[in-house]
Amino acid sequence: MRKIRQELPEALKKIGKEEYEFEMRLHPLIRWHWASLSRARGDYKPYKIDENIIEDLLTPRVHYFTDPENNTPKDPNYGRLSRNEAALFPNLFSWNKIAVCKITEKESIPINEFTSEQFFDAFILSQEFFEKEATLEIDFYPTINMNYLRPAGSSVCHPHLQVLTIPEAPPPLLSQVFFFGDIYKKNNDSNFFTDYIFLEKKNEERWIGMTGEGEHEVAWMTSFSPLAGRDEVMFIVESEAAFPLSERIWRGIADGFIKILNGYHEMGVRSFNMAMFSDRWKSIEHTDKFRIFGLIWSRPLRNLDSSDMGFAEIAYKIANIQNPPEKVAEVLRKTWEK
Repeated sequence: MRKIRQELPEALKKIGKEEYEFEMRLHPLIRWHWASLSRARGDYKPYKIDENIIEDLLTPRVHYFTDPENNTPKDPNYGRLSRNEAALFPNLFSWNKIAVCKITEKESIPINEFTSEQFFDAFILSQEFFEKEATLEIDFYPTINMNYLRPAGSSVCHPHLQVLTIPEAPPPLLSQVFFFGDIYKKNNDSNFFTDYIFLEKKNEERWIGMTGEGEHEVAWMTSFSPLAGRDEVMFIVESEAAFPLSERIWRGIADGFIKILNGYHEMGVRSFNMAMFSDRWKSIEHTDKFRIFGLIWSRPLRNLDSSDMGFAEIAYKIANIQNPPEKVAEVLRKTWEK
């Protein structure tokens, strides 16, 4: 914890502070990464934007996904995939091998109106996409991601997943997790992720809860040192290091995801990102030092005078956060049993 002191002119004393603190939180595994916790930044609220602007951010401008048959491309090998409301098809302008998985028929909905069944169908369809790609004899790292609404980087409001197959090398963050996970395994003769679940559950401050049962369990907690952003939640599949997953595990992930979104909504969150990481498809290489994990984090909606990403986040890879993870977990635990 480090104290900051300064002298403010009278004109700034209503919005600033003469003395405040910030905390540097070193990541428990990736030892070069740290997050900066500054409660004072969260206190700065210059104004609330007009509700009409918020409504505009939630309003679709293009309608590609309402009629996938006529308005989306199809893969030359297997066309499009569908399951109930979910539909999967190639990304129109991909920067990698990416499929889009439409989650709902509705083009824009509040995050507390998603259902577990909708996400379950979308996850199962995403895994079917990985299985199709695997038949093409491509070695890849499968990832499932989501940007919901424009503050989270979505150009299309329609709720959808971005499903990637990354060839040859893992994404940079995953590469670092493998590297430091190997060091942890050598130093402690155990798996970091299983140890982390045990310690966070015992600690209780950042612990939220479990979904699933037995070998199909998924653990949910706020991140001590967030890797991606504010109000970050981490979920870990206890038993698996690589896709594919059983339907019971996907059900647990879908159930937990809905609980988090409901808690976010009560916190005032409307826009969010998600990323889910796996070892190579069907790989057992890192089983002793890795588990499938995901990150969910909120994106600001009401204070549009300032972006939530600047030089620190982009160039230095520092997560600047305002809400203490322990406080976020406290709020989310209240909605967990609902």
